[in-house]
This record gives sequence, C-alpha cells and structure tokens, in this order.
Amino acid sequence: MLIHANIKISLIIIVIIAVLSLTYSSQVLAFSSIGFNTPFGGKVTMTMKCTCNNDQGGQKILVYVGSPKGGTFIKNLATRVYKNNAVSMGNWVLGLAGTDEQCQMQNYYPYFCYTIGQGKAITMVGTSGFGFGF
Repeated sequence: MLIHANIKISLIIIVIIAVLSLTYSSQVLAFSSIGFNTPFGGKVTMTMKCTCNNDQGGQKILVYVGSPKGGTFIKNLATRVYKNNAVSMGNWVLGLAGTDEQCQMQNYYPYFCYTIGQGKAITMVGTSGFGFGF
C-alpha cells in the first residue's frame, strides 16, 4: 500500500509541474505578442528601399518574409544583423521584430513622399546564404 501511495503522490507532483510549466509558457507567448519582440522567420520574398525616410538616411528597407512565420518587416539602422548580413531576396531569415513603422518612397516631380508599406521594425535578424545584403 505504501508503494501505491508514493506513486500517486509522484503522479500528482508531475501533473502540477506540467500545469505550471504550461501556464508559464503561455504567459511568455502572450507577453511577446503584445509588441515587445515578436519572433519571425522564413524566406525573404521581396525587399524595397524606403527612399523618403530622411531620419534613417535612406537606410530603411521594407522586407517581405514568407512562411513559416512571415509578414512585412522594416530593417533600419538600429537592426542588429547576424551571420551573413544578407537580408535579401531568396535568403532565409530568423529574428525578432518590435514596433510598427512606415516605409515611404520619394516622388521627384512634384516632390512628395508617399507610403508604400508598413511593417514591424526588425530589432535583430540572422540570415542564411551569401548575397548582396542591405
């Protein structure tokens, strides 16, 4: 009877630990999805330079990422790029993105700027392959 009681206690402890770990991981996922650093990753399908963002010296780039965890993102001067520094079409990326930003293009005659896209600012990204990274 003592062995059965020990097994029951062990099972109860395992269930409690499992429930607590699931609760903790769902809180972490909820915390990251409210805008602090959303993970993303996939193949870069297209990039476009944002030519009218003077605060970035024309260094903002609109990046379209495909599946598995894709979306529209913006690489700027504050982005930390790891490995091959190749955030370019055809390469795979994996990283974190934060707040929303806009990408604007410049029209020369008459001179004005217009928004071509919006995405989350990439805080850090690692890339595959070699290429002509922006």
